Amino acid sequence: MKRILTRSLALIALAVWLPACGEKPTAVAPKKKAIASVKGRTATLTEREVPRFLRVTGQLIGKNDAVIAADAVGKVVEAPVERGSVVKAGDALVKLDERQAKLALAEAEASLELAKARLLLAENEQERNAPLAQKRAIAEADFQKLVTDTAAREAELAASLARRD
Repeated sequence: MKRILTRSLALIALAVWLPACGEKPTAVAPKKKAIASVKGRTATLTEREVPRFLRVTGQLIGKNDAVIAADAVGKVVEAPVERGSVVKAGDALVKLDERQAKLALAEAEASLELAKARLLLAENEQERNAPLAQKRAIAEADFQKLVTDTAAREAELAASLARRD
């Protein structure tokens, strides 16, 4: 039994000793650079209370400025964007009361229809009196008045179209 124990110990010693006999690569130690000294101030550590809030006066200036103007006039009924919020181009900033705009549109459309009817009447009058003016059955001044009236009605129609649009 002593023999087995001796052989076992010899094998263990050999297993430990053989790897240690191998050639180890020599590592080159990096050269240490000289550290430059830096002069600085030192302060002693003291304990004191720090305020949670600090009141300051100042002015903030945004990176981008925008001038906002509306093409329409009316009462603001809704403002979905709060002051200081980030918005993109095309976002609705406010919603105006549509009642006045709808009434103005209805009035402009009615005015347009009236202008069309007046122009049609003036054109019919001019067409009806044109043969009479050629035969000198009516005065030249009366016919010129009809021509002028037709031109005025055309201008009235153009103005009504512009108001509607």
